[in-house]
Amino acid sequence: MSGKEVGDPMTKQPDNLSAPGGSGTATGTAKAPQPPQAPPPPPPPKGVAGPEISPPPSRALTVVPATVELSETDVQAFSVDPATPVTWTITPPRVGEITPTGVYTAPSEKRNRSRSVIVTASTADGMQYGTATVVLSDIPWKISLVGWYGVAVAVYLGITLLLLWSLLSGPAPQRMIVVNPSVVTLDPKLEQKIQFTATVLGDSQDAVMWSVPAGQKIDSRNLHIR
Repeated sequence: MSGKEVGDPMTKQPDNLSAPGGSGTATGTAKAPQPPQAPPPPPPPKGVAGPEISPPPSRALTVVPATVELSETDVQAFSVDPATPVTWTITPPRVGEITPTGVYTAPSEKRNRSRSVIVTASTADGMQYGTATVVLSDIPWKISLVGWYGVAVAVYLGITLLLLWSLLSGPAPQRMIVVNPSVVTLDPKLEQKIQFTATVLGDSQDAVMWSVPAGQKIDSRNLHIR
């Protein structure tokens, strides 16, 4: 063995370190400490269930009838299959009325167009339900309007026919006779002959009978002789 001391090869001396009492400084960089990570949650013990999740509502009820058409103030009774206690509601609300036993009454106001109402039956816990559709129709109201229009037209035609009948079946108008000349001045000392003519208005034959006072005469040719 020589006088040199052989160091342990597994031991590494730090670089750039000053001897005790020297003025040298260390040049190594220290890393910031990392925060500790939270451990994962432990698994639930065997035989213990996790949080309970409620299933969604099921359309397991059948409403009978499924579809019905009603006019104003009509009444329709609904039922469910299978038979079970249910709560009855309508959508939209206040378009008619439904009783707790499922009897629906259509509204009484008039409409210009048809609309639908959904009838829903649901169990108390809300897990089962069923629906039906009510079509509110205004066809009977339109038919009644057409009927009233027909009655009004019939009354008008009847009055018109009565007026025409009264005019046609009344007494015949009197005929007017025009005599020409209408005024004649005679000389009592002379014998004169005057030809008269008669026209009957409304009669193409102009058939008349002539007469004169006593002491005078008129022939068949309507010639008056005095």
